[in-house]
Amino acid sequence: MAETAARSASAGTACDVAGAVLLTASAAWAVYTAAGRDVGPEGQLLALLAVTAGYAAGRIAGAVAPLGSLVAAAGVVVLLPLALPGGLSGDPVALPLRQADADAALLALGAGACCAALRTARSAALRVVLGLVALGLVGESLATGSVAGFLACGGVLVVAAATGRTRRRGTALV
Repeated sequence: MAETAARSASAGTACDVAGAVLLTASAAWAVYTAAGRDVGPEGQLLALLAVTAGYAAGRIAGAVAPLGSLVAAAGVVVLLPLALPGGLSGDPVALPLRQADADAALLALGAGACCAALRTARSAALRVVLGLVALGLVGESLATGSVAGFLACGGVLVVAAATGRTRRRGTALV
């Protein structure tokens, strides 16, 4: 038991170090590419700061209330595409992905959150609800009109179901 906890703590530390290195490299690249040009790196650095804040908030929420944060994330993902019928278009001036693809990508992340919450839920009723929400997200992604999103959501469910019962999940995922 202690060996497993130590292994997961070192994996978290390695992941955090890799994330910090990647974040630093991204910030350095934004500053490097802006050097000698009329534009500044402020936009890219603000986006990087937003990603960092989101990552930190996720780590804190996951440590404080792992199941609650996953359920809240899945709930937001279920409601967001329904609340914004025009889709998640991004910048209205730019040419983004089709709105259906952006919605479906968000729904695939929601299906992943549901599957992660399924693994930590202790109540059988909550597991059933989370499973139904995950299946509903697959259907909702198809309703947005994105076949790729439907396949991504379905793939999340298939991989989660396949690795849920294996002993060596890392090997099974590879």
